[in-house]
Amino acid sequence: MSKPKTEITSQIIIEPAKVNPYLERWSSWNAVFILSATIVSFYYQNLIPLTLISFFTFSSLVYFAKRTKPAIPILTPANLLTGVRFLAVLVLASSFDHLENYLIAGIGLLILVADGIDGKLARSSGKVSEFGEYFDKETDALFLHVLAIADILKHLIWPWVVILGLLRYLFALFLYFNPKGVRKERRSWIGRYIFVIVVLVLLFLFILPREFSEPAVILAGILLIYSFGNDFIWILTKR
Repeated sequence: MSKPKTEITSQIIIEPAKVNPYLERWSSWNAVFILSATIVSFYYQNLIPLTLISFFTFSSLVYFAKRTKPAIPILTPANLLTGVRFLAVLVLASSFDHLENYLIAGIGLLILVADGIDGKLARSSGKVSEFGEYFDKETDALFLHVLAIADILKHLIWPWVVILGLLRYLFALFLYFNPKGVRKERRSWIGRYIFVIVVLVLLFLFILPREFSEPAVILAGILLIYSFGNDFIWILTKR
């Protein structure tokens, strides 16, 4: 049996998608719960509902991972660091309205730095797993989403910016129901850089005057829509 080919371009490395059905199902349900919790959080004007739902859904991720055969390694150094990042995001979400803006920006920068470290830990240790992949990228998505809502609830930016945080979850639902059968997005360095740029812009909103940060938010929005749009088109045209 021939091995699946890996497509390599100058900008993107595309690997054959190997999707665990349990993790795939979890990703779609996590998106539904996060979208619902977002509505409730805006209704109550705080992030406690999103914090509680996120803790519940991410706890269930461990359950789904344990049901795989063979068992997926969970307690690795990289996953433990991702767990610390996840808890830090929850703390930030539950207490952002009591924190000074510069503290939010500082905590956010630490979370972003830790994000880069856990990826290097996973690669250097050779303990890369689907659980770690989902745990990492969904923690990233939640982090970006929390920052976007916090900026809005603190009246630092327009309400439509919540779309930037919701894109990942809408895309996860698209992947689940995708008729082409593609269940996982491409691994793209461009997408990674765009994520970092968007997070930095959302963090700068807490410390920069609005007249300087608004143009940056618009640019970040365009970049993020481009990133997801590029994957959307790739999936629809994939043979």
